[in-house]
Amino acid sequence: MISTRAVKEAFGRLSSTVRTVAIVGSEEPPPGNEFDAMAADLERSWDAVVSGRPVSEAVKVVKAGWVAGSLDRSGLISVVPPILIDREVLGGVLSDLSGDHWIDPIEAVIASGGKVGIRS
Repeated sequence: MISTRAVKEAFGRLSSTVRTVAIVGSEEPPPGNEFDAMAADLERSWDAVVSGRPVSEAVKVVKAGWVAGSLDRSGLISVVPPILIDREVLGGVLSDLSGDHWIDPIEAVIASGGKVGIRS
């Protein structure tokens, strides 16, 4: 989740030559070669690239407050930092929002018609 206000403020401090926004979270940043590989993926026509790892926890379906079953995890991933987003795409997503909101940047890119690549 990102604060739209904080990202808009950060945009104002970026050089106009910056083409990619990286969301890295609070943990240790990944090695440079991982960033380079993700940046190369972004240049290949993706609007955003995420790091993903397989979901290892049980995922349950709940109906009316009761566990009704489990989901097959084979097609699920957990998105983890870093996340790379094309600056123009993120700027377009943010331009439609006023005030301060917390948004999932990847969900916002997808909702705007963008394409998201996964590097796992």
